[in-house]
Amino acid sequence: MFINNDESNHPATLDYHSLLTMATRASSSLSAITLLQQRQEIPRVNMVEPDWDDFLEKMRLLMRNNVKNDVIDILTSNFSTTTKVESLLSCVAIMDTFKQYFEYRCVITKCGIRNVHFMGTLDDWKLLRHKTEQLQNFTTSRNDSFATYIQGLLPIIDKFIETYQGNVDNKFWNKIMDIKHWGGGRSGSPAGTNVTGWFLHLCYGLHEQKKCDIQQIRLNTLVVPVKVENELINQSKMCYVAGGFHGIESRDGRHKPVMSLAIMDDTTTIGPCTRK
Repeated sequence: MFINNDESNHPATLDYHSLLTMATRASSSLSAITLLQQRQEIPRVNMVEPDWDDFLEKMRLLMRNNVKNDVIDILTSNFSTTTKVESLLSCVAIMDTFKQYFEYRCVITKCGIRNVHFMGTLDDWKLLRHKTEQLQNFTTSRNDSFATYIQGLLPIIDKFIETYQGNVDNKFWNKIMDIKHWGGGRSGSPAGTNVTGWFLHLCYGLHEQKKCDIQQIRLNTLVVPVKVENELINQSKMCYVAGGFHGIESRDGRHKPVMSLAIMDDTTTIGPCTRK
């Protein structure tokens, strides 16, 4: 995640052999299994990719509990000038130093969505419900695909509002999503992952299905073409405004989608202004 090409400042270039000899007499049997057993106490939720910042710091703390003579604290970069990148590189340097004694693993388990955090105000959620209901006015019939989609959304938003007000329906929240893997293994048979639950009602195009393959769940990027006529320099070109959900922000065990926006120039379309 973090790259530093300045090798002269890289903590991994230091020779810690004498500290290793002094610090531990651990045998090769002291491996990741010991660490992973302790990591089970660290709160986790499902994620597609690891939270590497958190993983590196937690691994440093776990190694601290398994190495003698405070050597981990000695090797930790915790000066007043230490930046976030330097702190993480310090963790990596420690892991590199002790890699002959430990095997490092990051296991992402299917522990489910245990908590939800509602942002905004109650009026925001009521406004969302009102706007969603108004979209029914743009359907061609009560039975078309879009109308069915809206009809499936409204009960879910109602549950959101009830939860915000403190009326939690655990049965409803326990049915957000269920993931089941099938196939694969040593036989070499095809493998896949099926998704069920009311989460599918949030995905237009999948809202009428009881289950789908996880690869079918996609967030499309919005792309809008705009022709730019710059009379000041007599130049014309096409630009594209692109945006959508393009990432996940993880903080304090909470995860939320991140939206982004970009303006892209198509340099192949540059020419003189055509506007009269």
